[in-house]
Amino acid sequence: MKKLFGIMVVLLAFLVGGTAHADSMNVFEVTVHPPASQSNPEVSYLDLELPPQGNETVTISIKNASDQPLKVKPSFNRAVTNNLGVIEYSGKRAETLENVPVNIKELVTFDESVIELAPQEERNVTAEITMPAEEFSGVLAGGFYFEQVPEGEIQGGVRNIYSRETAVLIRNDQTPVEPELEIVSAKPMQENGRNMIELTIDNPQAAYVHNLKIEHNVEAGDEEFLTGEKEGMSVAPTSQFKYIMPLDGKEFKNGQHTVNITANAGDKTWTGSPTFMIERQEASALNEQDVTIERQSFPWWMLLIAGFILVQTIIIVVLVKRRKRVE
Repeated sequence: MKKLFGIMVVLLAFLVGGTAHADSMNVFEVTVHPPASQSNPEVSYLDLELPPQGNETVTISIKNASDQPLKVKPSFNRAVTNNLGVIEYSGKRAETLENVPVNIKELVTFDESVIELAPQEERNVTAEITMPAEEFSGVLAGGFYFEQVPEGEIQGGVRNIYSRETAVLIRNDQTPVEPELEIVSAKPMQENGRNMIELTIDNPQAAYVHNLKIEHNVEAGDEEFLTGEKEGMSVAPTSQFKYIMPLDGKEFKNGQHTVNITANAGDKTWTGSPTFMIERQEASALNEQDVTIERQSFPWWMLLIAGFILVQTIIIVVLVKRRKRVE
C-alpha cells in the first residue's frame, strides 16, 4: 500500500505541474571574461589573485539565444557541498557551516538585479569584487549563477527554468592550505520515505578536498548493522558535508548506534566514531513510514487451514453425537 501511495504521489506531481532547473538547452549563453587578476589562464573558471583591499571588475556577456524576450537573474553564492559530495554554486542549498573567517558572498556584487534581453540580444553586465582589509590564507570558493526568470503561470506539466554557473576562486597568494576534515556527528533521519543515517563532516579550512572516499561501518549495540563506502566525492572550502548512509530496506533498531568512519583523500586520512541513541518509539515510527521495508502480509492460508480444521472437527463431533443417539 505504501509503495502504491508513493507511485501515486509521483504521478500527481507530474499532473499538477512544477518547476525543474535545467542547463541542457541553449536558451541563453553566458561568457565570463577573465580579468587581469586571473592567475591561471588555462582553466575555464575564474581563479583570481588579489591583495588585501584590492578591487576587480569582472565583465560577463549574456546572450538571449531564443526568439522570445528573456529575463535573467544574476547572483553570487558560496560554494557548498551537497549530500552526494558534489560542489554547488546555485545558492539553492543553504550552507550550514557558520562563523567562517571570510564569507566570499559578501565580497561580490552585481550592477543589476535582473537582466532583460530582447530576442537574440547580447549585452554585458559587471560584477565588482572587493577584497577584505586583512590578508587570509587559502582559497575562497563561490560562483556566478544565472537563472531564467519564469514568465506567466504554469498551465500544466513541468516548467523548465534554465541556468548557468561559473566557479570563482579568490585568494591572496598561491600558498596552499592543508584540508582538515572534522567528523562531527551522526543521526537517524528519513527522506522521501526512506530510512538513512546522516553524518555531518566539517571542512573548516580554506582548501578543497578532492577524490574523497568514505568507508562506514555502523554498529547497533554489539552487532554490525550497516556497512558501505563511496568515493569520488569533493568538499568545498569552509563548507559542511552531510554524508548520507541509506539503510536500503533495513529497519532501525532501538538503542545506541556507533558510526565508524574512515575518510581518505590523497595521503590524508581522517577517522571518527560518532554515536547516536534511537528510542524504540522513534525507531518504530521511522520503520512504519519507510516504503522500502518489506511488510509480512497476513498469513491467510493459515486462517483457511484453521477454518477447515474447525469445520472438520464440528462435523466429526456432530457425527459422533448422532451415532451415540442411534445406538
